[in-house]
Amino acid sequence: MSLGDIKSTIVSAISPPQSCRLRRGPRNREVIMETNEIQEEIIRTAQQKMVEVGIRSVSIDDICHELGMSKKTFYVYFTSKDDLILAILDYHYEEVRIGMQSFIDSQKSMWGAIRMGLEKITANQDVRKFPPFIYDLNKYYPAIAKQYNARIFALNKQMMQRVVERCMDEQIFRAELDVNMAALMLARIHDNVVQAGLSQEKTDVPFHKLSDFTLDVLLRGMFSAESTQRYEQLMREVKGEK
Repeated sequence: MSLGDIKSTIVSAISPPQSCRLRRGPRNREVIMETNEIQEEIIRTAQQKMVEVGIRSVSIDDICHELGMSKKTFYVYFTSKDDLILAILDYHYEEVRIGMQSFIDSQKSMWGAIRMGLEKITANQDVRKFPPFIYDLNKYYPAIAKQYNARIFALNKQMMQRVVERCMDEQIFRAELDVNMAALMLARIHDNVVQAGLSQEKTDVPFHKLSDFTLDVLLRGMFSAESTQRYEQLMREVKGEK
C-alpha cells in the first residue's frame, strides 16, 4: 500500500465539518476556513516547526498553541501525529512535483537550467532543507521513510527523463545516449548526493564540492563534443574566469 493509499484510508475514516471557526495568533483573530484550508494550515505550520527542530521535538500541543487551536479541533482533521506526518509528506511530495515540473516547462532552453544549477553550486547553495525532519523520519518511522523515499526517487527519475529527452532534442546530449539509463543514473546519483547533504554526519568533503564534482562528471559523460566546449565556457563565466 502506498502512502497515498494509507492517507486516503485515514482521511475517509473521518468526516470533518465543511467549515470551522479557527482562532489564530496573538491577535486572536477569528477566520472562517473551508476544511481543506484548515488542514493545509495545520500541515504548513507543523512542517515548518518540524523542519526547524525535528519530528520528535514537536508535539500536537505545540502545533495547536501556534495556531491558537484546541486539540479537540485538531483531532477533527488528523487522527494522530502519525497521520499528520503522512499528510506533511504528501504535501511536500506535491511541492516537489509541481516545482520540478514548472521549472522544466519554464525553460526555453535546457542550457538555462544547466547554468542555474552551476550558479547555485558555485554560490554554495545546497539542498539541505529538511535535515532534522529527515533524520527523525528515518530513525523513528523507517517504514514510512522507505515508502516515501521510493516515491521521491520515482518522481526524480520521471523528471530526469524529461530533462534528458529535452537535452537530446536540443542536441546538448549525445544522440546515441540511452534515455532510460541516463535518467536512471541521474536520478540515482542525485538521490545519493541529496542523502549525503541531508546527513547530519560530518564528512571530509563539503557538500557543495561533492555536488560540483558529481554534476561535472555527469554532464561531461553525456555532452556532445560541441556541448562540452560550450559547457566549459559556461563554467568559466559562472566562476568569473576569462
